[in-house]
Amino acid sequence: GKSAVSTDGINWTQGSGPSSNGSYKQVAYDGTTYITPSYRYGRIYKSTDGLTWTSQTVADRNWSGVAYGNGTWVITGALKGSGGTGIILYSTDGGSTWTETDAPNESYWRKVAFGNGIFVSYANYAYDGSTNWIMYSTDGITWTASNVTDHVAWQAIDYVDGKFIILGPSGEHRGLVSDDGIN
Repeated sequence: GKSAVSTDGINWTQGSGPSSNGSYKQVAYDGTTYITPSYRYGRIYKSTDGLTWTSQTVADRNWSGVAYGNGTWVITGALKGSGGTGIILYSTDGGSTWTETDAPNESYWRKVAFGNGIFVSYANYAYDGSTNWIMYSTDGITWTASNVTDHVAWQAIDYVDGKFIILGPSGEHRGLVSDDGIN
């Protein structure tokens, strides 16, 4: 694996990156540490400079998203080989220890964002037929399905300029915008 960091978006320094065993979907930063989960190999990678990474073993799940807010790290994903039961990891001690908590339905929770005191995650597939493909949490531990029932295979989320933005896949030309992450 490789990583690269830049202070200006033009000039880049290449680092050793996380392991070459894995796929990395999202990275987050808490002011001192970068964290990225490995999609398939039950590992979380941490770095203080974005160049050199250390590995931490966690439950072997399909981890995808990571966000930090209110002193809590959150990683989203799904159980492997179970039809995709949604699962979340959280840490309140800087990523030293991780605890699993359940998602509100059996969806594959892909990416997660934090803003305005709330975590928001989306699914790109619901294994249980649920129509609630967006969930939110104020603490990263207890999650609630949103009342938004518009669903496609969502692909991206971010919190920008006071709004959560979720975008759909190519060909769908759809997106969602929310001021509060709930509605």
